[in-house]
Amino acid sequence: MTTNRREFLALAGVAALTASCAGQEVRGSRGYNVPVIDAHAHWYPREFVTLLEQEGEANGAKMGRDARGNTVVQSVPGGTQTSVLRRNMIEPELLLKEMAERGIDMYALSMTNPMVYWAPPAFALKLSQALDHGPPGQKARPHRARLHRNDQYRVRRRRLENALLHQP
Repeated sequence: MTTNRREFLALAGVAALTASCAGQEVRGSRGYNVPVIDAHAHWYPREFVTLLEQEGEANGAKMGRDARGNTVVQSVPGGTQTSVLRRNMIEPELLLKEMAERGIDMYALSMTNPMVYWAPPAFALKLSQALDHGPPGQKARPHRARLHRNDQYRVRRRRLENALLHQP
């Protein structure tokens, strides 16, 4: 089942309302009776970033680093947007620290640029597989981060696997 952002936000609201109406006392980090959820937070799996750093240029991406040492995807074939892969979008402890500083109880995590659509099939498959492992620390702290990703990655991965299996 695919859930779009509007449905996700509606479900999050219903869940919060249900919890408060059921007499459960839910306390968010800001003292509200419901948890504070950031439904638009981006992340990159470490494996995904490492693959881009090691194999991105060989597959058409222009890579670099910014003044703070963050990996930068300067461009990808067919793309126009530069993507700075900041450490606080990769490292679980930095994500949690940022949540605490902002008073956020849960992030709904989603990917952002550069995605995988631009890559040649074999490399796109590797990137997609790196995405399938989910956000770091999700199993250890499931109450703090949920992965909200579009099924485009799974569909793309299946297509790539089929294409690679049936190559002459």
